[in-house]
Amino acid sequence: MLALPCAAAADGLPTLSIPVANQTPAMGGEIDASWSTAAKLSLDNDFTYRHSATDQTTIFVAQDKSAFDIGFVVT
Repeated sequence: MLALPCAAAADGLPTLSIPVANQTPAMGGEIDASWSTAAKLSLDNDFTYRHSATDQTTIFVAQDKSAFDIGFVVT
């Protein structure tokens, strides 16, 4: 498992632990069972306009032996 520490983490900001997947998650345009071990985050804020997000966005993050994998679901 990879943890992404940064200087800001010392200030109490969140950190993310990224699990290592046994196989590369599917990259076919859908989040399927192969993403089940990925870290799951919710993007609740629109950082451009500084208000709550109007579209629910879920982010899946994992790593495998050769890549850093990120999937987005926007509804």
